Amino acid sequence: MDLGDATLAAAACLVALPTLAWFAGRRGWPTFKYSVVGLAAGAIATPLSICLYLQFFTGPIRALVLGFPGLLLMAIHLGPGTAPLASHDIVENGAAGSWSVLGGIGWVRIASWAAVYAVVGAAFDLRNTRRQQRALPGGAVEQ
Repeated sequence: MDLGDATLAAAACLVALPTLAWFAGRRGWPTFKYSVVGLAAGAIATPLSICLYLQFFTGPIRALVLGFPGLLLMAIHLGPGTAPLASHDIVENGAAGSWSVLGGIGWVRIASWAAVYAVVGAAFDLRNTRRQQRALPGGAVEQ
């Protein structure tokens, strides 16, 4: 398995987390469905952007389809000072360099993006709850 296939497999595993959170949120916590999905999506945002960015080094089609979105996501989620350093580490050290970017402060970054995405999800949950309350007679929330 080469680098491109390995990072695609890692990206697929990362994308599975918010998908599972969606189904769990629908079943277990319908009122907090988007908050749960936002928390999961925020937790994978930084590692997923690195996995997608690694596609730049696998071929021209993958670079165009997956590498450019990965570069954009990496610039957003790693910040303006860290993204060029991460890019240099990835070019010099390959996959090992990409995961070294997340060491130390990376876990704080993952937790902060998870919190940001969870707050955005909570805003959607609040909006949906208010819509349901207006739609039902007497303002009761349907479970």
